[in-house]
Amino acid sequence: MESSTVSAIRERIDHLPPPLVRALSRRLGPSAQEWLYERLPVIVARCLEEWGLAWEAPLSGGATAAVIGVRDRASRAAVLKVHPDPQRAGYELLGYQRWQGRVLPRLLEQAPDVGALLFERVAPGTSQESNPGPDAAGCAAELLERMLTQDSVQELPPLWLRVDRWVDRAAGLAKDDDNAVPPRLVQRAAETAAALLVDTRRAHGLHGDFFPDNVLFSERNGWLAIDPATCRGDACFDAGTWCYAYGRGGAVEKNIPAFTARLGLSSDRVRLWAGVVATINLAGRCAYGHASGEEVVTTLDFAKSVLV
Repeated sequence: MESSTVSAIRERIDHLPPPLVRALSRRLGPSAQEWLYERLPVIVARCLEEWGLAWEAPLSGGATAAVIGVRDRASRAAVLKVHPDPQRAGYELLGYQRWQGRVLPRLLEQAPDVGALLFERVAPGTSQESNPGPDAAGCAAELLERMLTQDSVQELPPLWLRVDRWVDRAAGLAKDDDNAVPPRLVQRAAETAAALLVDTRRAHGLHGDFFPDNVLFSERNGWLAIDPATCRGDACFDAGTWCYAYGRGGAVEKNIPAFTARLGLSSDRVRLWAGVVATINLAGRCAYGHASGEEVVTTLDFAKSVLV
């Protein structure tokens, strides 16, 4: 017999942000409804009970996991994140184990077997995406510098695994008639990424998803990153991701100098990685209805100028 807690949570799942539900439905396919309304309520109920949490409300943003605002036993604000893919949760956990409190918020609890993580809520939590500033690139470069430590990286999954999966997904999405990204451009992004990966001479620990909406301001710790897809590889990948995404292809040349000056990175490699990420990210944003007409134009113009 189903517990009353699970039943109550199942009703609350109806209030998850619609963009997240649409993204998960597209990502998970036929299994989406079963995960959202059968497995997720059970996982959340377990976490609330075992970790002494009180449900507040689902949080907006994201397209890969359910994110719920909660309070712990001491009434402190926290975030419960549940991934449908435990492997992705494992990659995120690696980032928290490596950088928590320094680059990422503090990890409070973990249940990687069911894809669940609990971490402190960043306050006020405004992102660089929603609150652009005059030195946003400099702040992001400083945060990335803190991430590029000399600690061993051999235990981290290689960047090529993330890039291969991302490119394969983009290639499938670009086949849809209503997707603005030409399949040939995705192929060119794949070829460019392969050449960059072969030519990488030094591997660093990478965030792997270093977008401006994953960089939040904390009153206590300054700028922090969230949602890592932790891996090891070329630091220009993280730099290129941010340089493309802050301005969605329209400010790459303006953004690059902050990273090259502070981190000594190759501007050519940052630019090429930015073109790769711009292409494969836009395919997903088009598929999920996140890309505006202006974004499509600026992103495609930039990607084609770099990759074609």
